[in-house]
Amino acid sequence: MCVFDLIAELGVMFGKQTFSQHLYSIFMCYLTNTAASVRQIGIDKSEMLAREFQQEWIVNDYIH
Repeated sequence: MCVFDLIAELGVMFGKQTFSQHLYSIFMCYLTNTAASVRQIGIDKSEMLAREFQQEWIVNDYIH
């Protein structure tokens, strides 16, 4: 498991508030990384986080 995988897993363990405050900016680096495989991990983990944190987080935190 790579470091990028762990950031999303930590987000789920610590909850959406901690993730949004401390890990979100690191996580968003997935989606702008030059390596396609890293961007794909970000996409996959975004889906996992969306399921875990629900619609309110997606609309209020993830999109903004």
